[in-house]
This record gives sequence, structure tokens and C-alpha cells, in this order.
Amino acid sequence: DLYQLWHSPQTINEHIPAASHLTPDYNGHYKPDYSNHWKDYCIDMVKVAIYNQGIEKANIVFNATGADKNSWFTNDRIISSTYTDIKTSNKDMMSMAGSATLGREFYISGHTSATDSCDSFGWMMISTKGSCSFEAADKKPTFYY
Repeated sequence: DLYQLWHSPQTINEHIPAASHLTPDYNGHYKPDYSNHWKDYCIDMVKVAIYNQGIEKANIVFNATGADKNSWFTNDRIISSTYTDIKTSNKDMMSMAGSATLGREFYISGHTSATDSCDSFGWMMISTKGSCSFEAADKKPTFYY
């Protein structure tokens, strides 16, 4: 559960140097302890980037001035993105916690049908469950973008 990892003081692979490098050489997640001391740093921007095999595929840059580690992931804080329509399009959901029921975290959805949660579109999400057919076969967590 990557949202719980981010939200908690827990770290992961902090002492594995390869984990901190954006290359395909290490297949794991990375959260160092300094992310737990947000208020001790002057963090102006946060970049959420999706990488595949060490190559950046998509990103969103947020204004983090005055935010804490759990409040910067909002539409009004988006500065720029590789998604050209993300700043101006309506969002059905934009949340770090996302939907526990659907198993979606760091979820930015443009639309989800009221009658079929699999009938949706958006910009990114981390899937932690196989709630829909397109998610079922993938190892979890899976990043969709």
C-alpha cells in the first residue's frame, strides 16, 4: 500500500543505493527518512513522475509551498505536466488516498461511471487490487498512466 507507506513514518529500501537511482537496475520502491521530515525543509515543488525501465513516461509538478507532505496533491497546486489537459479538465477524483474500495491510490480520475467503476478515464493511478478486468492480470501495485 504505497499511500500508507507515504503517509506513515516507515521507510523502504533507504539503505540500498540502487533503489534511489531512476534506472531499471533495481525493481523496488524507495522512501527515505527525509520524506518524514517535510516541515524541516523548504520544499517548493514536488514532481510525481512515472518511470518505465528508467525512462520517464509522464509527470506532474506541484507547488508545495506552504503544504505538508500530505496536502500538496491537489488540482489547484498543479504547476505543469506532460498531460496537456490536466490543469483545465474537470476531475471526478484527485486524491492520494484514492479509493480503498477500488484499490486505487494517487488517483486522478476525469470520470468514473456511477454504475460501473471500471468505466472510467483519467490521468494516473496506482492499482492495489484487481477490481476491473484491465487490472486483474497485473502484479500489484501497478502504476497506470
